[in-house]
Amino acid sequence: MPKLLEPLKRGDADLVIGSRFKGKILPGAMPWLHKYIGNPLLTWILNVLFKAGVSDAHSGFRAFTREDLEKMDLKCHGMEFASEMIIEAVRRGLRIKEVPITYYPREGESKLSSFSDGWRHLRFMLLQTPKYLFYIPGLIMFAVGFTLIVAIFGIHLGIHSTIASSLLTLAGYQLIFIGLFSAVYARSLGMIEYDRITRLIAKFMSLERGLLIGIFLMSLGLHKGVDRQRF
Repeated sequence: MPKLLEPLKRGDADLVIGSRFKGKILPGAMPWLHKYIGNPLLTWILNVLFKAGVSDAHSGFRAFTREDLEKMDLKCHGMEFASEMIIEAVRRGLRIKEVPITYYPREGESKLSSFSDGWRHLRFMLLQTPKYLFYIPGLIMFAVGFTLIVAIFGIHLGIHSTIASSLLTLAGYQLIFIGLFSAVYARSLGMIEYDRITRLIAKFMSLERGLLIGIFLMSLGLHKGVDRQRF
């Protein structure tokens, strides 16, 4: 504990985490599934999505001041609380420092459920980043589908290609807007702040523009359907 508190006392950090992976994990202290797959994978995803730069995102050995705890404004009550603390610390510009620790075997039975708790962490992180969960897949699907629709006007690729391109375009369009709606809702609950893509979409897209895009896409489909019947 003194090692964990030292960076706070020196003013070098706002959140200190005891890293088991930078320190020592004693035999029997952590199941191999958690040690080599679960913790490293979830920590890597958190670092990719939120640029946290930590080695042990799920260590429960942490130290912080009351002032910084209030800044983070944490809301989760389950296992994803560990991820939420790091995510909110990054968002609010808090300095995170890790201290190597020794992880001993637990006395008593663990209440951790590997797959359900791991999924809760992953789901929470993805919901915090609509860009990766909705926007990027939606934009890719929309771009591929729309490109195929344009190509179909000059090339007869068959009814299956026509249906596939239409479905891709509509699915991508819907994913983008589901991401926007989820971001607006999460922001209204105080869970996230708008990222750059959400701000851009919210600024550009209005109800009227959305309706015009929908009518345009529907017209393309109807026009192609009429041409197909004539052919």
